[in-house]
Amino acid sequence: MARFFDVTTTSDAVSVEAGKRAETPFTVTNLTKTPVRTTLTTHALDTCDAGWLSIAGEAERTLGPGTTEQITVVIEPPPTAATASCRFRLNCTSTNSPEEDFTEGPLVNLRITARPLNGERRFPWIWLLVVLGVLAVAAPIAYLLLRPSGNVVPRVVGQPFEAARSQLQALGVTVQRVDKPITDDCPGNVIATAPPPGQPMPKGSAISVTVGALASGPDTCKSGFVWREAFPGDHICVTPAVRAQTNIENQQAPSRRMPLGLPFGGPPDLCAQGFVWREARQGDRVCVPGASRDQAADDNRQAASRRSCQR
Repeated sequence: MARFFDVTTTSDAVSVEAGKRAETPFTVTNLTKTPVRTTLTTHALDTCDAGWLSIAGEAERTLGPGTTEQITVVIEPPPTAATASCRFRLNCTSTNSPEEDFTEGPLVNLRITARPLNGERRFPWIWLLVVLGVLAVAAPIAYLLLRPSGNVVPRVVGQPFEAARSQLQALGVTVQRVDKPITDDCPGNVIATAPPPGQPMPKGSAISVTVGALASGPDTCKSGFVWREAFPGDHICVTPAVRAQTNIENQQAPSRRMPLGLPFGGPPDLCAQGFVWREARQGDRVCVPGASRDQAADDNRQAASRRSCQR
């Protein structure tokens, strides 16, 4: 089963005091090339109470093709909650097919601390001031020592190659294109990068971008379909049974026309009684039963969806 979504989190643990509120972020990415209506839900495990968890904002939303959104899960245990540890996750489900298209996010460990009784402890303000003072001095130093020397590889999979190259070159890296034959995607789009998204990418480094190259032509039929060939160059994709029937109708065409020399001098492509022009294209005067003309019109309408490449 193909994955529709990718669910990640930047933290696998969160702590909260009973009666207080905490938040933890998740990211949800639509891995498909079409908009997907999705429902976001939290799933509590162990001793976690589902009522403590909620989604900030709309739980049902539409994710655009290849887009990533940040989702915030709010944790609000009641004041009476006891000290405990449990786990929860964020699940992402396609609204149209919830039983088939769903993704479970990573587990997050939740630590709940019971609320102290009145007078049990006092907040150590002096120590807070000391910590803040140390951080004010240490933070700039830590940033200078630990800051990355470059960027990280952005997610450009699914983008046209030219757009992906422009985005990467703007970050100061060299782009090396690698073409890979494909049969079920449109050519010219990025299907992979090396290093993959999220990996360090120092300025001046090279990144390999793999681009899909259609192996068998833009009008190649999907699996299960073949060219109709009602006339030379007819590459409308149909079932093998329809192509076989079309071939028979082409062979029987002369016998299904009105005979020449009629009193009213009918044209040579006038159909005999019970037959009509097929009209697989403009000017197609092969005489067929009415059902075959309807079939040809329906195949023409579905032509785009039966090709391997769809933009």
